Amino acid sequence: MRLVKRYFDLIDADGHFLIGYDAVAQMGPLPLRYRALLSSHPEFNRQQLSLQREAARVEDFPRSLRFGGEVSWLCSSSPVSNGGELRSGPISWRVHAIGDGMHAACGESILAGRGYSETVTLEAPPWRLGLNKIRWGRFLGTRHSAVWNVATGANAYAFAAFDDEFDTAPRLSEDCIETEAGRITLGRRVRTVHEGDVLERELSMLAPLIRVLHGGAYRVVQLKHVREARLAPRHGEPEDGLAMDETVVLG
Repeated sequence: MRLVKRYFDLIDADGHFLIGYDAVAQMGPLPLRYRALLSSHPEFNRQQLSLQREAARVEDFPRSLRFGGEVSWLCSSSPVSNGGELRSGPISWRVHAIGDGMHAACGESILAGRGYSETVTLEAPPWRLGLNKIRWGRFLGTRHSAVWNVATGANAYAFAAFDDEFDTAPRLSEDCIETEAGRITLGRRVRTVHEGDVLERELSMLAPLIRVLHGGAYRVVQLKHVREARLAPRHGEPEDGLAMDETVVLG
């Protein structure tokens, strides 16, 4: 099994969010493409499953998530490879854009803010990745940005980017991410994105097939929230804003 998943999100000033997915899973000869939007504005919510071998090009994503013209996008710039990349065993992860101005509309609903996008590539099914827990998140302010991705298990990895400074040994607690360049402190939860088994909510169309391939019960428990956050650089003034914070437990 090989999975390529493009991910996008934006958070507006009130903590409303829009998340986009474009993923292709190659399972034997069968390529399945899953495209979706998930938002705190329900009018945006969409899911589509098709037999296609390729996800959208990085430079077209997330503007390619139009769903027959029902969703429109305005972007201040195209995503570029300016973030960071890590590889660990069958896992690779790359940040494509942090901070692009994004504006999305669907019917009467409009969301605008600074966007984030990445691609995750898995060369093995999730139950063979050797991971048991992943902690991921990102912060986008007007002056500073940060992203972190730390996993435990046989193919453990750790990465954080604080503005343009990368750190492969960030220190994490439940409410704090610290790097050599500064600290991100997470505050109260502003909005819940998801709590529970992600297979049942976001991949419900694929969940039965995934469990057949696994050979039994399998869960991907996700706790994902928009949270208040403060980013404090080692040198300079701190900045308050909103962060996306996610914990995933596999098993």
